[in-house]
Amino acid sequence: MSDMSKDNDIVVNMTRAERIKLLRRITGHSAEAFAKRYDIPLSTLKRWEAPSTTTLTEKGAMRLSLALAKNGIDCHPSWLLHGQGAGPTRIEMPPTLELPNLNDNTYNEQRLRAAHEFCQQYEDAVFLVIEDDAMEPYYYKNDIVAGIWLPRTEVATLKQPHCIMQYEGHRLLCRQLIYRETDEIDALVTNQTTQARPLIIERIKSGRVAPVLAVWKSIEIMASDSK
Repeated sequence: MSDMSKDNDIVVNMTRAERIKLLRRITGHSAEAFAKRYDIPLSTLKRWEAPSTTTLTEKGAMRLSLALAKNGIDCHPSWLLHGQGAGPTRIEMPPTLELPNLNDNTYNEQRLRAAHEFCQQYEDAVFLVIEDDAMEPYYYKNDIVAGIWLPRTEVATLKQPHCIMQYEGHRLLCRQLIYRETDEIDALVTNQTTQARPLIIERIKSGRVAPVLAVWKSIEIMASDSK
């Protein structure tokens, strides 16, 4: 459990509106700044935070949960709605693996070779080259992420919400996962302005997922970070 466990002890008896207001404050934003940052109408946010008129729906809770995830805070929608389940915890990002010869023209080949070696080293491992901006600011186009497939029965025990998942048969996607108490999963993008589709995949009941355990950044991102 993160250093937010003390906060969890405090909010056990809080109302829904009080939990929402506290979590918004944890992000460091005023109501106005939060509404603008996450494209939530200010009037809607104020209704969510008003004790007498809280109108937060399940869809709204999912949206708020995703907004918190973008600030590195993992909080299940059922906790926002009903105070059930684990409270907010910090998201621990997987390590970014660096390779030598950053300016070498063979850098991309080195990344792919390293990803293949990862898959040879671990049983049921998988890697994915990110094709769009759906998971920004965590992963950018041409980043490589890798993980290990988990059996469906172990999905609910995941500590890492960012996962590689199978969608519509053989297509692989990287998404933020939110776990329902019904043993179903919702998969969401973290970039609400992306043109990638689908934005939300609701109530997934089957299929494997692989928590992201390693990241190899694209040459463009590594170069920009080094400036």
